[in-house]
Amino acid sequence: MAKRPWASSHGRSGSGGFPPRIRRAILTRDGWQCTHVDPHTGERCTATERLEVDHVVSQADARRLGWTPAEIHDPANGVTLCAPHHAARTRAQATAGRARARAARPRRRPPERHPGLR
Repeated sequence: MAKRPWASSHGRSGSGGFPPRIRRAILTRDGWQCTHVDPHTGERCTATERLEVDHVVSQADARRLGWTPAEIHDPANGVTLCAPHHAARTRAQATAGRARARAARPRRRPPERHPGLR
């Protein structure tokens, strides 16, 4: 069976990437260029190779908010990023997600005061 490289930005089938028609529409809308803007200089990334399409609102967050698959894969929820900026954005989202999960977990027992500070 032939591999479907359009199945996601990483070529893994079943990972929920944008359908090919919508992916092309997002890339065309963004001028086939990374849309990352450097927060310090305000300059847009000039990369035009190794482009990937990412969800603005992650699929997990969108499902948690009750979005339909059509809303999740709407072109307005897509953004073009070069591979390095996509990887950095994914790392930041993962870190934030772990922090949210950690904060939501109940503490097993209240923290004890140090005996020397009583």
